[in-house]
Amino acid sequence: DIAQAQQVVDDPAATEADVSAALQSLYTAYQAFLASAVNLNLAQHATLTASSSAPGSSPSAANDGDAGTVWTSGSGGAGEWLQADLGTAQPVNDVLVDWGQNYSPDYTVQLSADGQTFTTVGENGAPGSGGSSRTKFPTATARYLRLALNGYAPGSTSFDVGEFQIRDDRAVTPTPHLVR
Repeated sequence: DIAQAQQVVDDPAATEADVSAALQSLYTAYQAFLASAVNLNLAQHATLTASSSAPGSSPSAANDGDAGTVWTSGSGGAGEWLQADLGTAQPVNDVLVDWGQNYSPDYTVQLSADGQTFTTVGENGAPGSGGSSRTKFPTATARYLRLALNGYAPGSTSFDVGEFQIRDDRAVTPTPHLVR
């Protein structure tokens, strides 16, 4: 892909559309690489616990790598949460939730060093049934991360989480150099 893009860029007859297509091809290859080769999901090996679970449901369904299995909270409780114990304190700054049928239109992301005292670092809401929501926040170090579910979807009395992912998304700041 890189060699092909370089050929397009080096071709004096290349049109703007040719260059744009070559760059898009590179970007697509880069995204595929990230998706397959670099898994930065810190929750993948975390121990998940929850405030409650529906009969037959387990919090571990939310980090098993299969969005088809879900953790379902107990019915109608106030103050529901899903919590990850990362094992050791680690830098985190991004949470991705894949929702099932029953979602939370209002939730907060909370961090803790000891699992007892939590600090809210972000808030968000699911876009609807089966959707995903991402919450980014300034990088902080924590061992425990809690998804505090503050509101039910209309007509619902529980929550379904298909996947709960936690990341330390590192920003790469390019330093371009003019080559003559």
